Amino acid sequence: MSASEPAGHPVACPHCGTPVSADLLAGLCPHCVARLALAAPAAGADPPRVRYFGDYELLDEIGRGGMGVVFKARQVSLNRLVAVKMLLHGDFSTEEFVRRFHTEAEAAASLQHPNIVAIHEVGVHEGRHYFSMDFVEGQTLSALADGQPLSADRAARYLQAIAGAVHHAHQHGVLHRDLKPANIIIDARDQPRITDFGLAKRLDRDSPSTLNPQLTCSGQVLGAPGYMPPEQAAGKHAETGVPSDVYALGAILYHLLTGRPPFLSETLHEILRQVQTESP
Repeated sequence: MSASEPAGHPVACPHCGTPVSADLLAGLCPHCVARLALAAPAAGADPPRVRYFGDYELLDEIGRGGMGVVFKARQVSLNRLVAVKMLLHGDFSTEEFVRRFHTEAEAAASLQHPNIVAIHEVGVHEGRHYFSMDFVEGQTLSALADGQPLSADRAARYLQAIAGAVHHAHQHGVLHRDLKPANIIIDARDQPRITDFGLAKRLDRDSPSTLNPQLTCSGQVLGAPGYMPPEQAAGKHAETGVPSDVYALGAILYHLLTGRPPFLSETLHEILRQVQTESP
């Protein structure tokens, strides 16, 4: 309404064209006011928005644990799909979490193998540690073999590829220490891809870049109890080595052929006891 127009001068509703007084309901007819009110988001609801994290457009959350969260994302600068893993608590993350997070990135980034999920970038954005890696469309071995044993041929084929990737890691001085079906993704080509090197350890102890020295304290149990070797279940990390990962490969094969882990119990203490004293 112009300054020369008297109050109440009729105008057309900009949405439907209905004549309405210019000083009533911001120039909208009552019908359009009601329609817009019903279409408006509820109070307190998050408005729809595109989430960006540095160079990454976060599309979907695809995984979450006690330490980190993983998103399917698009790397804007290269227009490619990736997975972005970041620490959950940003500046409030403990030193151990940050150290373990960088251990995973450093270990995986040092390995180039078709059956190991590759790392692309490691960094910190707005106080939050993150790294980007291959986005692998598929399901984990734990989901694939949950309660339904695989055929011997299929299980052996998967394990042959996994063992080749683990051997590659050992040749490059990296011990995984957390091999289990949940850390292996079967991709669209029906090939296994190993991920999650958060508990990795360097085999060459004298190396100045030893991975995660703070996570090898005697007595501390690390890894998935149903798949770890007896020395790891007992917290004797100084005794872990290549045979420890080989043991885990055997435990994975057991799961693929039976549809269940080698050891099961309602308590962690009982599983650790079984691992150290009993056969599957």
